[in-house]
Amino acid sequence: MSRRVPIPVPALGLLVLASALAAPVPGAQDPTPKPTPPPVEQPAGGTKPAPPGAGAQPAEVLLGSDGAPLAPGRIPANTDAAAKSAWDALLAATLGAAAERKPVTSFSLEIDVVVKEKNQAGGQYDYLAPGWVRARLDKTKNVSMRGPDGDFFYDPDKHVAQKIEVTRETESDRRQLDDMLAIARNFVALTDPKSLRIARLARMSAPPPVVGPDHALRAKELVWLDVESPDFRLVRTTTPGDRPALYRVQLGLDAKTSLPVQALVHEAGGKASVTPNTLFLELADWRLYDGTRVPKQVKTYEVDERSLAAGAGDATKLRFQLDPTSDVVITKAQINPPLTADAFRPPKK
Repeated sequence: MSRRVPIPVPALGLLVLASALAAPVPGAQDPTPKPTPPPVEQPAGGTKPAPPGAGAQPAEVLLGSDGAPLAPGRIPANTDAAAKSAWDALLAATLGAAAERKPVTSFSLEIDVVVKEKNQAGGQYDYLAPGWVRARLDKTKNVSMRGPDGDFFYDPDKHVAQKIEVTRETESDRRQLDDMLAIARNFVALTDPKSLRIARLARMSAPPPVVGPDHALRAKELVWLDVESPDFRLVRTTTPGDRPALYRVQLGLDAKTSLPVQALVHEAGGKASVTPNTLFLELADWRLYDGTRVPKQVKTYEVDERSLAAGAGDATKLRFQLDPTSDVVITKAQINPPLTADAFRPPKK
């Protein structure tokens, strides 16, 4: 039996997380960012030791740009009024006509993915709280899943389920399922505004200079926000312990709709505008699914390997590829479908 995760994890992750970037906050009012002078650059968030006797709490507590500990739904007190206005407009735009929505405890997505203009795949991706995921590839029908009985690969043609045991040989398989679960939890958390922790929020006076020439003209028409948060986790790393404390997302919003059109994703804290892991996204055709607005299409551009070789450690020479690494299209989405625990177990023979 072929041992593979059915849907390419990076492409799927970018789709879900790009959708999640636009999580709504109840009470947001003005849907159009007001033109105001750009804010003064604010310091990035930091950390401080946890209090004595903290037990199992993290060794360090993340701080916002105002020096206060991060809290779900809280924007730092020193956030510029222009940035807050643009952020509120983004959240109001993604909420749609509904004033509120039920907490998201499950979802089911059907997607088509084109990777590097050659390989095309379609499949289904399901999630159910507290931490179960399932992915199926249309072409082979093979399923990978994490559920109440553990991690499995399932071949529906042969009716064979293979449990993924904890061994060195299965480390890559288990890591991919870890990533899928992290992606799902981020999507759920970011559709609940009380769960998003913001370390820094600033209005940018101009687009990031690293946006390629094919996208620069559109970028100049957008309203740009610079956001730092520990909740994005958009960059895959070798091990969970290698993940940075904060991630930086620069969002280009349409001036009329306040919906994201372009985005740059990096690890926070670095001085370089682009690193080898930085991603550039194009988001288009926003649709409303069960009260949650998501982009129907997400194109992802990675740093060009030729510029990596030419740069030889010089980040100023890094450039994005001209063609997208992946082009993801959502064909169907259900928010809070009636999934049960049995959906995340291999079928009984």
